[in-house]
Amino acid sequence: MSPVQGWRAEILFKQRRIREAFREIHALLDAAPKLAWVWPWCARLVAKHGRLSVEAAQRSVSFWNIYLKEFTDDLPATKSMLLCVYFLHVSSGEYTEWTYDQFRQMVETAIPDGDPDAAFLWDRVGHWAQAAGDWIEAETCYRKAVELSPNEYGYCLGTALNFLQRYNEAEAVLLPQATEHQPDAMSWFQLAVAREGIGDIRGCIDAYKRVLALDDGYARAWFNLGGVYWNSRNEAAAGSTWREAIRRFPAHSLSFKLRKDLPHLMD
Repeated sequence: MSPVQGWRAEILFKQRRIREAFREIHALLDAAPKLAWVWPWCARLVAKHGRLSVEAAQRSVSFWNIYLKEFTDDLPATKSMLLCVYFLHVSSGEYTEWTYDQFRQMVETAIPDGDPDAAFLWDRVGHWAQAAGDWIEAETCYRKAVELSPNEYGYCLGTALNFLQRYNEAEAVLLPQATEHQPDAMSWFQLAVAREGIGDIRGCIDAYKRVLALDDGYARAWFNLGGVYWNSRNEAAAGSTWREAIRRFPAHSLSFKLRKDLPHLMD
């Protein structure tokens, strides 16, 4: 019956019947001492389907804790468990017993020299720090990711540098992101923030216009662009930009603020 249970577990995962799938997994583990294929089969299924949902990730963490007692040096399994923990704690906002320090330390042990997943894992550590509001630590981790893969993780590093008000550094990181590696609205938005921080108002306005050309539903870009015009004493451009922002996003908190603070400009 063990092979049948193995196939049944895979089918149940595909059907997102998580509790039943893990019931089959744990039933299979009883046969693991006699059947060499059981552990790797179960590990493959959990690695593939273990982040389908919060319930799946919670059950996966429990599975990996058992698995890693048997195979303590299995780095792919350690990475899979770390990604489940990350999914729960950062992506889903679920309580875990893990602290940031524990997560970072285990990541460091799971990425030997030359590991192709190293940049991605350091990026995950950075996002954990960011979620905790520790931008200094986030910047350190994002920089490690960028050192390993500069074309892929510059956006997060640039964003952290903006939050730390290190705008010159942020602009240098974000410009190639926005123009080459990740030319989307989010990259141009962060580049606009950096340029405003260094006093490049013309470049800032150009960056915000590029944001809106890529995504005209980017509310914060509309309001920020109006703010840049206002701070540049271009009241006419600020008013027209903000009026358009209010038209597009009437329920936005900044729309209420503008109507309250600058009623003459919003009419």
